[in-house]
Amino acid sequence: MIPRILVNTCFLPYIKLVDRRYFLILIVFVGLVASLSRAWGAEDDVPDFSGFWAGMFEPEDQQYRGPGPDFGDFRGLPLSEVGLAKAKSWDPDDDYLPENLNKPHSPTNIMRSSFPFQIVQEPDMITLKMESCEQVRKVHMGGVSHPPEETPHTFMGHSIGHWEGQTLVVHTTHIIENYVRRNGVAHSEKIQLEERYTRDGDYLLLMMIVEDPVYFSAPFMRVIAFRHRPDVTALRPYPCGG
Repeated sequence: MIPRILVNTCFLPYIKLVDRRYFLILIVFVGLVASLSRAWGAEDDVPDFSGFWAGMFEPEDQQYRGPGPDFGDFRGLPLSEVGLAKAKSWDPDDDYLPENLNKPHSPTNIMRSSFPFQIVQEPDMITLKMESCEQVRKVHMGGVSHPPEETPHTFMGHSIGHWEGQTLVVHTTHIIENYVRRNGVAHSEKIQLEERYTRDGDYLLLMMIVEDPVYFSAPFMRVIAFRHRPDVTALRPYPCGG
């Protein structure tokens, strides 16, 4: 907001016409500088997420974030009729087919992995380098838009981000169909993710909202906590197919 004194122009009639023009230009210029200064200041004030992080596990969470729950355990997921039929048709042996054996996780699952990951933070790009399957998620900052819907989908999808105060908000589309749980629950290529990352000291909290109009009847949420790992200096090789 331009300071009140700069927009109070009641004394302009007493200034020569040519001077009044320059004065109005000055008002606009100062207003733009003030706006840009606020924007630059906001960017400078964002938290630093750089470094290595790893998920925090609770004992009751191990099965869901490790080998996967039992077949038929779809609790907590608002599956549509199509999604439920898809899950019930799952054959565990399909996971051992050559094309599926080393398939990377979907972003809905890779962020729940027990493997560490690295965040590289730059003003126009935030990169998440995952040890799991050596996948890389690139979050485009600065007002970038998603590509057209017909653009080919990938395992990690296309992500754009912006800051809301101290929280990084990431929106992801264009994800290849993959599983949500390792017991047959899948998401379609229509999936959209909203992720909100907030740092509190050595902890990073992720709130993920999953929306898929094909396999789910309503959005659902996942909350994941990470701990900063200064003891990790590099990611180990962990190649996967895809």
